Amino acid sequence: MKLAVAAEGEHEIGGLLSHEPGDSVAEVWIRRLMGLTAADALTLWPLKLSGSQLGAARAGHGESETAQTAYELALRQACDGLVLFRDTDRDIDEKRPLIDQGLRRAAAAAGRPLIAVLALQVRMLEAWLLADAGAFERAFRRRRPALLKSPEELWGKRGDPSSNHPKHVYARVLRELALPAQRVTAVRIAEAADLEVLARECPQGFGRFKRDFERAFRTFDCVVAADRADGIGVSNDLPWPRLKTDLKHFRDTTSGAASGQRNAVIMGRKTWDSVPAKHRPLPGRLNIVISRGAVALAGDARVARSLDEALTIASLEPAVDQLFVIGGAEIYRQAFEHVRCRDVILTRVQGTFVTDAHIPDVSVRFVRRDDETVAFTEQGLDCKIERWRRRGR
Repeated sequence: MKLAVAAEGEHEIGGLLSHEPGDSVAEVWIRRLMGLTAADALTLWPLKLSGSQLGAARAGHGESETAQTAYELALRQACDGLVLFRDTDRDIDEKRPLIDQGLRRAAAAAGRPLIAVLALQVRMLEAWLLADAGAFERAFRRRRPALLKSPEELWGKRGDPSSNHPKHVYARVLRELALPAQRVTAVRIAEAADLEVLARECPQGFGRFKRDFERAFRTFDCVVAADRADGIGVSNDLPWPRLKTDLKHFRDTTSGAASGQRNAVIMGRKTWDSVPAKHRPLPGRLNIVISRGAVALAGDARVARSLDEALTIASLEPAVDQLFVIGGAEIYRQAFEHVRCRDVILTRVQGTFVTDAHIPDVSVRFVRRDDETVAFTEQGLDCKIERWRRRGR
């Protein structure tokens, strides 16, 4: 997965524009919001909104044009999403609508969907770094001095080091705690911060960013049935007799959405073809079919060229609740490796069958939650419905 991370300059996002992976406040927050470990593959493409990357074409442009340009550049780099970091001083009610306008205009003109999330840092990056007093104790075993105001209310003359401008308050806190005013300090604070505390203490900035980000880059689950040898199919059909219990489990799992919403089911073209025509699209769910070629779809089913595009289509639908990948073998392989895959809901059929399609070994990246295992017997086959959670989550 590749995300563009855009900002006016390096300071706004704590170092990512220096192209040093793992050494950026922005990268820490993005990984933590996604629930990722350092081992999870995620490509971040830094995009500086001033200087050579935009050049003279951006001269004199405002917030709307800046956001639109960032969106267009992210598309050109084949990114799967854009996180736009902007600082705001006293003009939050003016800046946010202009940025949203630019993103909507770019989306309307785009040739493919792209998720865009605004991280509007009210009172600058330092306000977020100051928000959780406990982060200083967890990171450095030193107590952060009390703030005169909440982080988003701090303000003062930027040119006056004695003022309550967030930049100067942060610098004074570091001096009082004898901490170096370096990027590594900010990164350690970001790593130790409680994201719920940040959202509570900085509701206009981090709180909204967190809600928007988690909605835009939602996790997904895989639903699959496999035998002991990880076989899932033969000749584009099930290798075992149809199991009513498992079919009901599949229907209930993928259809159970919040009130007024529906879930999305993502599948490859062969899986779509394997569903009886009278049941296509699967009712009550947004069906998204991944296909590089032309495919005739019934109802309001959608087509995507890749798993990431399918996830984007589902995430951009406001009435979609949960996302599920339902096959086939190649789509499962990609899904198991994907950074946004949370759980694998696996019906393990206790037998070995002749198969020509398989899933990867689920135990490589996932851990079984034994408290959520359900056993049943049908058609002479012993089966277990298991839930496997991605390691590190």
